[in-house]
Order: sequence, then C-alpha cells, then structure tokens
Amino acid sequence: MKIKALKCLLAIPFFIVGVTQEAIALTGGPDAGGYSFIDSHEVGGPSYNYVDISLVGSVISLYDDSSRMVPIGFTFNYYGVNYTSVNVGSNGFLTFNTGNYGRYSELNLPTPWMPSTVVAPFWDDLYPRYGQVHYQTQGTAPNRTFIVQYRPPFYFFSGTNNFEVILHEGSNDILFQYAYAGTVRNQGSSASIGIQRDSSTGLQYSFRQQRVSAGLAVLFRGGPINSAPTASGGAAQTAQCTGGSSANVMLDGTASSDPDGDTLTYSWTWDSDRNGIFDTTVTGVNPSASFPIGTIDIYLTVDDGNGHTASSTTSVTVQDTTAPTVSAGADQTIEATSTSGVYFDVSTQATASDTCCVVTLNSALGTYALGAHTLAVSGSDCSGNSASDSMV
Repeated sequence: MKIKALKCLLAIPFFIVGVTQEAIALTGGPDAGGYSFIDSHEVGGPSYNYVDISLVGSVISLYDDSSRMVPIGFTFNYYGVNYTSVNVGSNGFLTFNTGNYGRYSELNLPTPWMPSTVVAPFWDDLYPRYGQVHYQTQGTAPNRTFIVQYRPPFYFFSGTNNFEVILHEGSNDILFQYAYAGTVRNQGSSASIGIQRDSSTGLQYSFRQQRVSAGLAVLFRGGPINSAPTASGGAAQTAQCTGGSSANVMLDGTASSDPDGDTLTYSWTWDSDRNGIFDTTVTGVNPSASFPIGTIDIYLTVDDGNGHTASSTTSVTVQDTTAPTVSAGADQTIEATSTSGVYFDVSTQATASDTCCVVTLNSALGTYALGAHTLAVSGSDCSGNSASDSMV
C-alpha cells in the first residue's frame, strides 16, 4: 500500500498541469477482428441512458488489484467466441479469461501484458470498496443485457467517477457509459479505455487522455459473427475385403458445411489396432485409407480457421464373405508297387486362392488300396469361409 500511495503522490503534478478535456466526436476501427467504435458525440452514435443498478444489482466483492468471475446470464459472443461468464476486475476492466487479473498500471490496447481478452471501460489504478461494484442481468431473451457498474470512491485519495459497461445479448454490442467525471483523473487522464481480442488485435478509445465526460456513451460493435461449422462424416460404410485382410475405403466429409462460407480443414482419426490408442490420422474431405477386417469407429473434426470446430462420428466395417477357391488338381492314375496299395497326398497338387487372406488346406492322405478313390480337399480362409474340391 505504501508503494501505491507514493505512486499516486508522484503522479499528482502530471494530472493538474495544463490538460484540457477533449469532448470531441470519435469513431474508430474496424480492427482485425471486425470491431469498430462510435461515441455519443458523433452523429449516429449511441444515446446515453445510464442504468443505475446500485440498489438492485449483486455485489462483487473485490479487494485491491483483484478480479471475480460472475455469470453473464446468457451467451455473449466476443470476437467470434461464445462466453457465459466474465471476470470483473477491481481496476476498471473485464476479461473473459479465468484467473485473477488485477493489474493496476494501464497500458495501450492491445497489449501482450494483459489477458488475451479485455473490455476496459476505465482501466486505472482503482480501489473499489465493498459494495461499490455491482452486476445484474436484465430483460428477457433474446434481448437481455448484462451490466457491471462501478461506483465511487475509487482512488486511494479521492475520485468520484461513476461508470458502467453493458453487454447486449443477440447484437453482442458493448456499451460504456459515464455518469460523472468531475476531476481531471476521472476524465481519463491516467486511464486506458478500449477493448482487445489478443496482444495484436483491439481498439483504443483513449489512453491517458481527458475524453470522459458526464453523459458520455461509447459503443463497440463487432462485424458479422462467425458461426461454428457443421461436421458430417457421412453414413456408415461396409466394404468387402480386397486383400491383406483389409480394404481401401474412401471417407466422405462432403456434407460438412460452414454457414459463413469459411474454408474447412478436415481431420479423420481412428484406432486402427483396436488397442485404445487413436494412432491413425488422415486429412482431406474425401481421403482414402486402408481398414482391417471388422468395424472401426472414425472421428471427423472440421475447423473453420476462425476458432470454431465441429465433430462427427461414422464407422467403416470391412467384411469377408467370399469363399476361397480350392482345386484338388487333376485326376490321377497311380501304379501300385505292392498289393497293399499306394501312398498318396492330394495336398501336393491341390491349390487354393482367396481375395482377402491366406487359405489353410485340409486333405485326406494315406495308403489307398487298389481301385478307384475319390479324394477331397477343403480350404478355409481367415474369416472362416470354406470351399472344397475332389479328384479321383
């Protein structure tokens, strides 16, 4: 606390030397994320309509240089990402990041020294006491508003600024409003006001400039909201084994779509060994891949390149229903060398083939008496399909 007090004392000469309030019309943007701003001094700017929730809103208990996560009450889209809660900081800014954020030294926005998402109606070294920061969700869907209101006193020595930020459902507009700004510091001479998506994208309304006045409203509005894609891995497929106990199958992601027309990337993954490890990945909208006999679940993820993904599940079943081809070979006439007969093994001339895998032959062999004998050969493949043939 002593360090902060010294900081404020040293800053006093800076605040009071020859600075005049800049009550001028302002617009800005768009930034790389599509956001622009316009204030109430500008033709076509927002109307000032301060909503006082100090008697009806929920208190956010904050200590010096701290923040608290609170529910918004609806889904709010900020730079293309949906959020349902927001982190309210004691030093006049909000963030959609989780964690404790209480940095008191204001910086130009965007900045890498803050959480990636920042909504700063009045980022300064504030010190709101208990009961001075409130929040409330008002209205009915789909046009609700979420309000965070900061009330004085704020600074270690003085300060009676009174401001709020309002998030709008549906339009996703962000509105800053200022009810009182009676001193040089309350007019923003040591504050940073603006928004940012990340360290390189954002909009600065003012930085250490006296642009805040009683009755000022500043509206930040994004471009068209980028929506999430839809993933479709196609219908489950069944294929016949074509060799090597497997089959080549073309996957089909063509039914996937993106409402914004974004170019999608496709990633397909599955557990080819059925050992619980997803060890195979292919890319593309219609990739071909080899699948073993049996059923494999396949997971498709599509990415629109704007922070949105979607997933879909399909499956490929490879089956072997074709019996092998078995030939016992040509009929044979064998000259016996004794009256007991002759030894013969039909498997020495039998052949077999299969479109999927190796065939195991089974045949009768032994010593055969004089006369004619019909000898059979059977074969089974790896899927249990079988066939037989005979010779005389």
